[in-house]
Amino acid sequence: MTLAQACLPTEVMLVPLGEIVDIFDSQRIPLSGEVRSTRRGPYPYYGANGLVDHIDDYLFDGEHLLLAEDGGYWGPGQSSSYVVDGKFWVNNHAHILSARDGIADNHFLSFLLNYMDLTGFISGTTRGKLTQGTLRSVEVPLPTLGEQKRIARILAAVTAYAEGGRSSVKAHEGLRFSLARALLDEARVVSNEYRFSDVVEVRSGQVDPREEPFASLPHIAPDTIESATGRLLPVRTAKELGLISGKYEFQPGDVIYSKIRPYLNKVATAPFRGTCSADMYVLRTCSTHLLQPFLFYLLLDDSFLVQAVSHQSRTGIPKINREQLNSIALHLPPLEVQERMVRACSAADLSIEAGRKGVRQVWSLFDSIIRQVLGGLVA
Repeated sequence: MTLAQACLPTEVMLVPLGEIVDIFDSQRIPLSGEVRSTRRGPYPYYGANGLVDHIDDYLFDGEHLLLAEDGGYWGPGQSSSYVVDGKFWVNNHAHILSARDGIADNHFLSFLLNYMDLTGFISGTTRGKLTQGTLRSVEVPLPTLGEQKRIARILAAVTAYAEGGRSSVKAHEGLRFSLARALLDEARVVSNEYRFSDVVEVRSGQVDPREEPFASLPHIAPDTIESATGRLLPVRTAKELGLISGKYEFQPGDVIYSKIRPYLNKVATAPFRGTCSADMYVLRTCSTHLLQPFLFYLLLDDSFLVQAVSHQSRTGIPKINREQLNSIALHLPPLEVQERMVRACSAADLSIEAGRKGVRQVWSLFDSIIRQVLGGLVA
C-alpha cells in the first residue's frame, strides 16, 4: 500500500463551506503602510497572500484559516489560503475563518482549498474578488474529522520536509557566496587590473529565431535567470515562445549577462547551445589571463555589481551598454588562484544542485500524494 493510498478517506460528505467554518471578517481593520510605519511591533500583520508587516497590536489570537478575498491566486495548486496561529492582525484583503470544533480542521481545509480550482467563484474583471457570500456557498468534500487530521498531518510532514530541504539549500547558497567573496578578497592581494574589453569579448551578430537550427534551440531571457545566484530557470525553445526578433547565439560554457536592470545581477553559465535575448550579452574570455569559468564568479561578485550599477542609464529601464561594460575594471589573480577558486566554488555548486534535486523529488512526492488523495475527493 502506498502512502497516498493509506491517506484515502472512506466516508465523505459534500457541504457548503459556510456550514463548517465561522467567519470573522467584520473584525478586520486595514492599516495603511504609512500608519504601520508608526506602529512597528512584534505582531504579524497579514494580507491576501501572507505576511505583510509587523505592528504593535493584534486583533486575533489562536489558530485561524486565512483565505484571499481579493488580489489572491485561486487556481488549482495555488496558495489561496494559509493557516496562522498566535496573536496577529489581518487587513481586509483576506477572509478570516475558523473551522468549527468537532466538524472540520483548519489545516485540512487549507490543503483542500489550495488544491481546488476556485477561479469559477471569482468576480470582478480588473481585480478578482471572492466575496463572503460566494465563499459560504463553495461546496467542499468533507471526510470525518479524524481522517481530515490524518490527511493534514501527512501532507504537513511532507511539506515540512521539503521546506527544510529548501532552507538547507539557501544556507548552502549563502556559504558558497561567502566562500567566493572570501576567495576573491584574498585573490585581490595578488591580482592585476585589466579593462573588461582587454580580457572579455562581447559577442555580436544576431540570428533569426524563426530559422533552424535556432528555432529549436533553448532560449535564455532575463526572466529565466535567478537574480544574484547564477541559477538558470526552466527554458523553452524560440519556436515554443513564438520569437521573431533577432537573438544572440551562445555555446556551452559561454557566460550570459543581462544588460537590463544590472542591479538584479542576472548572470549564468550556459550548459548548452542556444539563443538568448537581445537584452543580454554573450561573454567569452579573449585573454590568457582569464579562465572562462572564473569569469562567471567574477561577474556574480559584489565588486563587479557595484561598478555595473554605477554605469547603468538613469532614464527608462536601467541598462548598461557595451561601451560602459567594456570600461569596467576587473582584478584578475594568477591562473592557479583562479583555478583553485573555480574548483572550490564548483564543488559547492554541485552540492547545492544535489540539494535542489532532492527538494524537487520531495515536492514531486507531495504532488503525487495530494493528487491521489484530494483529487479523489474533489472529483
